[in-house]
Amino acid sequence: MPLDSNPEKVTKLSSARSVRRDGAVEDRPITESKMLELFSQFIGPLSSEIRALRDESALLKNSIGMMQKQFEAVKNGEAADAALHVTADKKAAVDIASMRAEIYKEDWYIYTTGHLAEKLEISPHQTVSLIKQCCLKGNSKYHTEIATGRSDKSKVQKYSEDALSQLRRELNK
Repeated sequence: MPLDSNPEKVTKLSSARSVRRDGAVEDRPITESKMLELFSQFIGPLSSEIRALRDESALLKNSIGMMQKQFEAVKNGEAADAALHVTADKKAAVDIASMRAEIYKEDWYIYTTGHLAEKLEISPHQTVSLIKQCCLKGNSKYHTEIATGRSDKSKVQKYSEDALSQLRRELNK
């Protein structure tokens, strides 16, 4: 008997005994070949999913191995930087296996203009001028706008640690 997905033809478990008594269901145990026939409908689609998962895990294993080698090289002084670059820019956020690695914007862009002014020990007005001078606004490495309400105008300007470093360098010139 072929597997039928029509819910009207499926026997509910609660009525299986009465249906069997009425002779509507064959009273023979299922054979191995019949079982294989039933499962073959599911094995095909599942095998491609399993293959895709195996490929992804191989990429991940390769990435982890490459990162471990790079970190060892950094530890031993053979390389200058780490293998992983953390960013909140979704277009630039990739690891060695070209898989996206994201963090929340609020964790990357931690400074408001007021916080930058405090850190740099200058006025907020001077900070805004310095930001314009360095062209930081609109550059995702340094700046983002984060919505604070429902209105399009409800946004806060936030800056990264890189922005603070860039502003410090500009002030020290």
